[in-house]
Amino acid sequence: MTTSSNDVHNADNRRDELAAGLKETRALIEKLAQEAGRTDVPELLPVTKFHPAADIALLGELGITDVAENREQEARAKAEELPDMRFHMIGQVQTKKANHVARWAHSVHSVDTEKLAVALNRGVDNAQRDILPVFIQVSYDGDTARGGVAPEGVEELAQIIEDLPNLELRGLMVVPPLESDA
Repeated sequence: MTTSSNDVHNADNRRDELAAGLKETRALIEKLAQEAGRTDVPELLPVTKFHPAADIALLGELGITDVAENREQEARAKAEELPDMRFHMIGQVQTKKANHVARWAHSVHSVDTEKLAVALNRGVDNAQRDILPVFIQVSYDGDTARGGVAPEGVEELAQIIEDLPNLELRGLMVVPPLESDA
């Protein structure tokens, strides 16, 4: 495969565009953290759905090591193509795809049922990999149609995850109501 000067120019332009976006986003995160009185600055986890692996590779060149995806097949393909990046699953996971997710995901941010937790635990065992960090997805308004466990179910699901040997509960991921001001 040959690379033309247009390809290099386009890649340089895209790299510059991504670098500017990262700088702007990080500045906004820092500003919001300061306004909230936080002494720490939350980490940025770029969501790369629908973006090509080439963009993710450029993010890697810009110091990004972790990215998030919400579609299993797309994420799996990108993870295979970019083994130095850590891919986090943020979308709903079908139980039948848990075995695949357990093989490539650095963490799963969308555990919302016992059935999924058990399937991920089994998938980690089948993959013979280390512990899989997970987050319980909480539906803030209790409407579980978009995914997430209702707030009153969090404690029970947390206990189930704690009892599974291949999963490590890292925290919560909260889905706000659609009409809310995030």
